[in-house]
Amino acid sequence: MFGKKKTTRSVGGAHVTGLPVPESTFVQVILAPEGLTLTAVLQGAGKPVEQKFTLELDKVKNIRILNEAEVKQIIEQSAPGMLLGAAAFGVVGAMIGGRVKTKEQTVIKNLLVLDYVSGEEKQIVLDCTKDAPVNQAAFLKHFQELKPEAAQAPATIQL
Repeated sequence: MFGKKKTTRSVGGAHVTGLPVPESTFVQVILAPEGLTLTAVLQGAGKPVEQKFTLELDKVKNIRILNEAEVKQIIEQSAPGMLLGAAAFGVVGAMIGGRVKTKEQTVIKNLLVLDYVSGEEKQIVLDCTKDAPVNQAAFLKHFQELKPEAAQAPATIQL
């Protein structure tokens, strides 16, 4: 109850790549001392079906969160500006008042990347943008506590 430390952490997100399930399928990742359990919720004609994947902790090389910024350009035309311009200055006013305007909107995605070895090096990527950043940080911290050697970056990188 009080003072007990949580032994599992979880994070969820949309599947991007790495599992034999359709893209955008919701996947819940549970990290426990013995390993990872990934549960994919598949939507079918009837009830949702869960498909579970397990991965031993000693096979996991690294878990990290990457940020991906996506810039969207939104094009809009001002109809009220066109009407006011036409009323005030005629055709030329309508052209100036109704000109096309572009806005930029930046969307940041958080991608959970699981690197593991199963015969060869493989990777599972989930879009966990909708999951709380505090939850993602706690998940990474718990992984670093369970496997501290994975948290250390290599001193030199050979190209």
